[in-house]
Amino acid sequence: SRLPTGMTSVYSDGKRLAKWAFPTLGKKPMAAISRDDLERFVLVLDNAARNGEMSPKSAINIWGLVSKMFDDTENAKDPAWCIRDDNPAKTVGGPDGGDRGAKVFLYPEEVTKFLACEGVSLSFRRVVALATYLGVRAGELKTLRWEDIDLEKGRIDVHRGFDRMRRRDKATKGKAARGYTMEREVLPLLRAMKAEGE
Repeated sequence: SRLPTGMTSVYSDGKRLAKWAFPTLGKKPMAAISRDDLERFVLVLDNAARNGEMSPKSAINIWGLVSKMFDDTENAKDPAWCIRDDNPAKTVGGPDGGDRGAKVFLYPEEVTKFLACEGVSLSFRRVVALATYLGVRAGELKTLRWEDIDLEKGRIDVHRGFDRMRRRDKATKGKAARGYTMEREVLPLLRAMKAEGE
């Protein structure tokens, strides 16, 4: 039902369902799946996370997708999707969260050392420098245009991302554009790149 909306998660969600949900739940129609079936499915996700087949966060995301599907069978806006009088996922505990992983980041001196390393191509070092100083996601950086950057005022407007599945521009995550003042240290690099026609 989400295909007409253009949601970019449709394809990746389909792959997750095909790999994890369908082997466990796919033999039954949704109207016949019970709370016990869903509890067994959560155990499958927990075991996969414990065995390193997926991260605990992925297990939680997959359960979120499946439990929302069952919520829709009872409460969807389109009555055609309401095929149940109950939601068997409502009282099923989701997968374990696992330990929160530590955030990975570089210290300023590590960034400086990397950007000065001539063993790394200049083009890649420039990409890393821009990502670091502009604070944008990879898809946002890929779709930046010179008209989005005001080198005189040191301002940047981020209002596009990149859909890797469809290979085209899309709205930013959360569909919210944002504008802000850039770090002044990145301005010489941007001026040089613009002068070179990059």
